[in-house]
Amino acid sequence: MPGPARCFPALAMLHSPPTAAPSSSPASALAITPLWATLVFTFANSIGTGLVNNGVFFLTKAENGYAFSAVENLWLAVAIGVMYIVGAKGAGPTLRLLRRRFPGMTSRAFLGLIMLLMATLCAVPPVLGLMGVEYRSTLGLIGLGVLTLGYSPLSGALWPMVESYVSGGRRGAELRSAIGIWNVVWSSAIPVAYWGMGGFIASSTLLAFAVLVGVHIASAMLTRWFRSEPAPHAVEGHEPAPAIYARLLNVLRLLLPLAYVLTSALGPILPELLGKLNVRAEWRPVIGSAWLVPRAISFYVLQRWHGWHGTWATPIVGTLLIFLGFAGAVLCPSLGDSTLTMTLIIASLMCFGIGMATLYSAAIYYAMEVGQSEVDAGGTHEALIGIGYTVGPLCGLAGVGAVSAGMAGTYQHVVVVAVAGVLGLATAAMAVRVARRGTGSGNRH
Repeated sequence: MPGPARCFPALAMLHSPPTAAPSSSPASALAITPLWATLVFTFANSIGTGLVNNGVFFLTKAENGYAFSAVENLWLAVAIGVMYIVGAKGAGPTLRLLRRRFPGMTSRAFLGLIMLLMATLCAVPPVLGLMGVEYRSTLGLIGLGVLTLGYSPLSGALWPMVESYVSGGRRGAELRSAIGIWNVVWSSAIPVAYWGMGGFIASSTLLAFAVLVGVHIASAMLTRWFRSEPAPHAVEGHEPAPAIYARLLNVLRLLLPLAYVLTSALGPILPELLGKLNVRAEWRPVIGSAWLVPRAISFYVLQRWHGWHGTWATPIVGTLLIFLGFAGAVLCPSLGDSTLTMTLIIASLMCFGIGMATLYSAAIYYAMEVGQSEVDAGGTHEALIGIGYTVGPLCGLAGVGAVSAGMAGTYQHVVVVAVAGVLGLATAAMAVRVARRGTGSGNRH
């Protein structure tokens, strides 16, 4: 998230009579959920998941908030990653279980249920605040744990559902356009969450969560415009995907988790890095989002320009960009507090964002083109992201452990880059082997 984080307004009742999917080809378009509805839903929920799953580290690090140490932030990130995987892989099985227990359960109703559960969890911090509970008190920390560890698996289950609606019934140029627009929408929402967060950190952190309660309730009402089920992936009249797409998909299944390893290794320590440069707390989320805007712009470019389809340059360039950006963002603060240092950090983050957009766009496009637009397909895609969310903070903890053991002096962040580099080289080597081996057996996402 998105992460896959991901769109707009509407209202009505959550459970309207299911829309039957016509069987004839001309009428089959009626079974496809309108793209505008999925985009509105995506934007709104990307703000929520961006704030809770990614931006939470700025809130927990803030002195007027939970005042977490770097190690506490890293362990929180590990826990969020693990729970995200559980939710992503469990989305399909959970939906099938609910259907056995409640025969009338639909994908649309499941989406609405997730929204209501998310709204309930987001209400926890404001309720505790109204009760006068201190952030660092036992009850305050339990509330944070309930929010993050409950919200993360719901987020992991949410996006496979949304992805199945976006890609369902679409193929070829229509699928490329839909996924491209969807990427632009969800990635544009996350900077909004980060920029708004700066004001909340300086004034009222709890207000952010109160707003999210309303966002999720409105999103549950928006599902009124969703079909009861995503449209089938197979569309008559379209040729099978080129064979090279399956090979590229297998390679990107390795590179996508690597990209999120770097993202999640950077996220928990970025507030600390900016703090060492004397950046004020309310400005840290804004500067920390310097990679998010280039990512959104890159998604737009990749949506409009299709020359990257079916080329090996895409995963190669994307991987190089994220490594250069990551290393620059982590190591540049050691140059000291200066305008040059800040410029280099921002440039590194921008490079990182372009690389992330490149890998993510290719990964989800090939996953949906080669695979099937079903919940389990999106679940695999999101679970790979969750692996990155989990392993990345462990790189940070390795750096902390090396310093504590006297093995790295004070060069904690150099160790982080070194560990990430070793993982990157190992992953790149596996990717080369997969590419040379051919399509293998993993043609379905």
